[in-house]
Amino acid sequence: MNEYNICRACIEDLQDILQLQYLACQSEAALFNKEDIPPLKQTLDEVIEEFNKGVILKMVDAGSLIIGSIRAWELEGTVFIGKLMIHPDYRHHGYGTKLLSEIERYYPRKRYELFTSTRSIDNIRLYQRMGYHEFERRVVDDNLEFVFMEKEANFCQSCGMPLTKEILGTNVDGSKNEDYCMYCYKDGRFLQDCTMDEMIEHCTRLMEQQEQRDACIDPAELQQKSTKGQFVDEVNKQMPKPMNREEYMQMLHRFFPMLKRWRK
Repeated sequence: MNEYNICRACIEDLQDILQLQYLACQSEAALFNKEDIPPLKQTLDEVIEEFNKGVILKMVDAGSLIIGSIRAWELEGTVFIGKLMIHPDYRHHGYGTKLLSEIERYYPRKRYELFTSTRSIDNIRLYQRMGYHEFERRVVDDNLEFVFMEKEANFCQSCGMPLTKEILGTNVDGSKNEDYCMYCYKDGRFLQDCTMDEMIEHCTRLMEQQEQRDACIDPAELQQKSTKGQFVDEVNKQMPKPMNREEYMQMLHRFFPMLKRWRK
């Protein structure tokens, strides 16, 4: 059960994924004692439309059988996630968690939104473990009510570092600041007097220094290498594919203008 691979589905996989959907959603249909819930009525053309709109991932076992899938698409900074499914014979092994984590990696530094029925207790618990919380409920009829859940990505509003309680900056009175990390903000002031471009260059150098430590490369030797060959390993852990230095900086140039400190 431990041998599996998660990758992006191709259009040739969609018929198999739809068949898996019909199978996996039988348990959801049983909760309502009806067989006409939307996932069981979806057509291949509709799945192809979703494929062209966003990302569909597949999880395959050692024999190349598709045992799980998830899909998502983005609109105005929010990633809408749906159709998380696991083959009934492969459930309760943490595969749903792995698929959800993987689809988030395809859309880093975003707001995530999904929904499920209020009767899907296992799904709700999974989403809560993954950091999602309820923000709305919608009643469809007497038997069906949807719960909508979201997950906000929290980042330092100066350097973009993921924020946790342990690294929060401090205000003038010593209280924790919820917007900035301790490396950017202390006692109510910024620790660096710099422009946005200078901060981006600073963050890129930090990532390269991390690469040096991880690879045990002498800094002097690394300085002689072409910057195009320097990969930002730490960032690549959060990305569906590796990025070089230029690609990383381009990502930061898109992301930083949305941060509070640099927003105009």
